[in-house]
Amino acid sequence: MTFSIGIYAQPTPAPELSPYSGQVTEMYKGFVILNTADAYLEDRLDSLTDGSVITTFPAETVVITDNESTAENNPLVFVAGGDLDGGNLGLETDGTTYYTPSTGIITATGVALSGDLTVTGGVRSVPEVIEYTDTITLTATEIVGTSAGDVGHADGAILVAAPGTGYTLELVSAFLIYDYSTAAYTGGADDAVIQVGVTGTQVAVTGAITGASLLEASGDAILGLGSTATELTYADNGAISLFGTALTQPGSAAGELRVHITYRKHTLGL
Repeated sequence: MTFSIGIYAQPTPAPELSPYSGQVTEMYKGFVILNTADAYLEDRLDSLTDGSVITTFPAETVVITDNESTAENNPLVFVAGGDLDGGNLGLETDGTTYYTPSTGIITATGVALSGDLTVTGGVRSVPEVIEYTDTITLTATEIVGTSAGDVGHADGAILVAAPGTGYTLELVSAFLIYDYSTAAYTGGADDAVIQVGVTGTQVAVTGAITGASLLEASGDAILGLGSTATELTYADNGAISLFGTALTQPGSAAGELRVHITYRKHTLGL
């Protein structure tokens, strides 16, 4: 931001300066006289002679316009000189680092992190594939039930909902944490699997989980699973679920299952 101020010999008596920084207090020979409470401004004024003109001043604030829709690549502005302490510094941009309002995406050649990265949503490696990690908790009711949304239902307990027509889901891994409480479930058939697909045509993508390894354990249990199928026929718009023979409720203090699931959503383009 730039503007011009002319400095001329002040008339007698000299005009009184405003106590408010930056406020115009006098017009003299077509130029404005500003309050000089700012140290930077005072330094500039002390070095000038009659008739001099200051053409640049640092601005502490600027007017920002909200833009969430324009399809353009706007370079991100940063402080010049590698100075991390602030001060009267120049501004620069880099043509390879920019923000696109219409997509909400910042583009850069790399990002260096010194801590954790929290991502809301998925990580897109290529335009057609996004990878997600979610946590799902299955309660005792869902573990022993046979209604829609329960482990004992034909469609299983839904871990990832169907993504919609034109997309399909791929299991990457599942980390299962059984939080035991007081008594163990009973009555299973060692046949629990994670499956993918649409109603009535789901296919198992993991091996069978024995009851003693997880939901029928007599204590806390931790189990990791990956996709073990070497060849699978996927369906459009299929969900990921946990299915197995319904268990028997041991009492009101039965445990729950937390599933950390990583999966990919593929855009089919068919």
